[in-house]
Amino acid sequence: NNTITALGVGNNKIGDEGCRYLCEGLKTNNTITALNVARNNIGVEGCRYLCEILKTNNTITALGVGNNKIGDEGCRYLCEGLKTNNTI
Repeated sequence: NNTITALGVGNNKIGDEGCRYLCEGLKTNNTITALNVARNNIGVEGCRYLCEILKTNNTITALGVGNNKIGDEGCRYLCEGLKTNNTI
């Protein structure tokens, strides 16, 4: 899709598996600038997938991950992705 710039899938209980599929789709997307995955029961594995997207994506400027089950380990994954991300 070349027109969607904001994607809000918050409060849909997609979990880690849904986050994996979402991130697969985002690998080739270069138009989404805002991604909201808040309140989706995303845990450590979901954060691992988000980490990989954050490392390579250069269009997302806003990411909402609040109210998930990220924990300390998930936070470490997100931080790892943010180390090389220069748009968020």
